Order: sequence, then structure tokens, then C-alpha cells
Amino acid sequence: MPAQVKAAIAESLRRHPSVLSAWGFGSFFRGEFHHDVDVLVVVGVPQDRLLHTAREVRAALVEIEHTIGVPIDPLILTESEFESRPLRDMEELVRIVSANGRTSTNGGF
Repeated sequence: MPAQVKAAIAESLRRHPSVLSAWGFGSFFRGEFHHDVDVLVVVGVPQDRLLHTAREVRAALVEIEHTIGVPIDPLILTESEFESRPLRDMEELVRIVSANGRTSTNGGF
């Protein structure tokens, strides 16, 4: 199931040119009991476009929730926010979409 979820998320996010990368984290990606899928999405937009872009990305992810059967909880960050390493488990991130828009077959930050 994790591979199918990653593929669905990647396909959805590839349609958004502002998405630089996407990463999975949390209980779902650790293989533990989960209520949702935590996804960190890094976007490359000016600050004045961040809110609009965040809404578009969230809407795209909500559209696939019925396909994967579990809610998606996105965290949308700018490049500089991501580079500040805001999550305590940054070392456990699982790459979903890389900067070139390709789905990653391996995990890791």
C-alpha cells in the first residue's frame, strides 16, 4: 500500500509546477498504525503566492483521498523553510517527488 499511496500523491503533485519536492513522514511511512498520511510539500513560489499555491496543493491532495482510502495531512513549506529543517524527524523523511518531478524509489533525505 505505501507504494500505491506514494504513486498517487506523486501523480497529483506533478501537475503543479510550483512543487519542488514532496516527502512522506509520520506513522504511515514508519509502517505504524495511522489515521492519515503526513506529506511535506516544498514549493518554489514568492511569498505573495504562497497562500494561493498552498490552497491548490491541498485541493489536489484532497481529490485523491478517496482513491487511497485515507486522509492526507499536508505540510506546505517554502524552500527556505524546508532548509531550516523544521521537523524533528527530518532524517526519516521518505522522498515522494524529487526536484525534477520524478517519483523516488528509495527513501531518505
